[in-house]
Amino acid sequence: MKLGTKHNGTRIVHFTDFSGGLNHTLPPEALAENECVVLLNWEYDFSSGVLKTRDGTKKLASLGSNIDQLFYAKNLDLLLVSSGTKLYKYNFDGTFTELGNLSGDKIPVFVEWGNKVLIASGGNLQSTNGSALTTIDTSPVCDYVNVQYGRVIVSKQGDDYLYWSGIGDETNWNFEGTDSDAIKLEVGYKDGGNIIAVKMLSKDVIVFKDNRRIYRVVGVYPNWAVYQVSEDSGLLSRLAAVEVGNLIIFMDRGGMRSLNTVFEYGDIKVRDIGEKVNRWLKEFTPEAVRIWHVKPKGQAWVRIKNSEFVYVFHYYNGAWTAFKFPKKCCAVTWIENTVYLALENELYRMDSTLTDDDGEDIQARLITKRIHPSRQFLLKKGKMFYQGISLGTMNLKINKLNKNLDLMPSGDIAYYDDDIAYYDDDPVCQQESSLVQFKCNHRIPYLQPELTVQSGSIKLLGLILEVVEV
Repeated sequence: MKLGTKHNGTRIVHFTDFSGGLNHTLPPEALAENECVVLLNWEYDFSSGVLKTRDGTKKLASLGSNIDQLFYAKNLDLLLVSSGTKLYKYNFDGTFTELGNLSGDKIPVFVEWGNKVLIASGGNLQSTNGSALTTIDTSPVCDYVNVQYGRVIVSKQGDDYLYWSGIGDETNWNFEGTDSDAIKLEVGYKDGGNIIAVKMLSKDVIVFKDNRRIYRVVGVYPNWAVYQVSEDSGLLSRLAAVEVGNLIIFMDRGGMRSLNTVFEYGDIKVRDIGEKVNRWLKEFTPEAVRIWHVKPKGQAWVRIKNSEFVYVFHYYNGAWTAFKFPKKCCAVTWIENTVYLALENELYRMDSTLTDDDGEDIQARLITKRIHPSRQFLLKKGKMFYQGISLGTMNLKINKLNKNLDLMPSGDIAYYDDDIAYYDDDPVCQQESSLVQFKCNHRIPYLQPELTVQSGSIKLLGLILEVVEV
């Protein structure tokens, strides 16, 4: 939002920068020019950074019970689906094939290992190649699995130890053999806490413990070193942290945090990345908290309750928005640029070609910051610029002004005129983008536009209003 001045007291107000995202911390009058009170079902276009209505979803298949986890194994072109203690694969034709029973009763963690996928669910380690599910009875009981330096690494919530398999062999858990056999390491000796979750950051192992301490394990056996990174950041649950490039994004009772790369650990870089939304995130249900990395969109999704809402962190610009799906979001993964998500017991795909939720219109709502005049505003006219992705309708509300507008598809953004169109006859936008103009004569106590896209999909380029203080 930019407030300019014209002769005779007329002002031109620009709402053309929404890059600051949501801010639930400050009152509407105190927000920054690029922040909003509400951004529901909006996201930032990954290529241009322009605000757009979120992609739609298409139902692919239904399972008999709620889906807990999704994992795509690229080497095998295998989409694994877990539900309760059952493991399935999706056949990409609307059907599932049951692979067997998980060894534990926790939501599983997966990792690719050669031509297999390894699975940790709270029992013994398991593996699958997509046709059979095998249990490795000699492994430690585990609910986390990853791969490091040619070994499989596992851990279990409530334990103090990390366990590595023999080199190159996920079935070798002989801890009494040679250096090439299995090895283990106690993390946080006698610190009074147990492991709650383990993550990888670069080449290091990051261990979260239930006494609010975070440790970093560096090096290779036998030249290990364990460092304490933080003693006041308590992870909510084993599924409340996710690896995002050179960050780990996680949630504790204070809100969203990030743990930066090893180059900054000397300065203990645990950062608050949710300061604008933590007020709302504190209303969480601990056992329902999930965080997913949605790499094709440059996003991390945060579910805080068993509901259809997720908060969305756009980590490339540090902004937050929110999504609302038709049903509770339970699991997320992706294949190239297509996102797959589980809404309760149904599997959906999500991509830029979709503009509704399986035939149901997506309601996208935006409310800007609030601007108060010294007395009142007289709203005279306005212009809204957008790139239409599909046919639809939208509503613009500014106090007494309430306009229903048809949404028309258009091409790429082509708005380059630096002049204010009210002052001259230059074209405001080229044919590829759309322009909505309106005139009015409304007295309003404050200025706070509210835009609702009721159907269809757009990229929002800006709203320009002409007002006079009276």
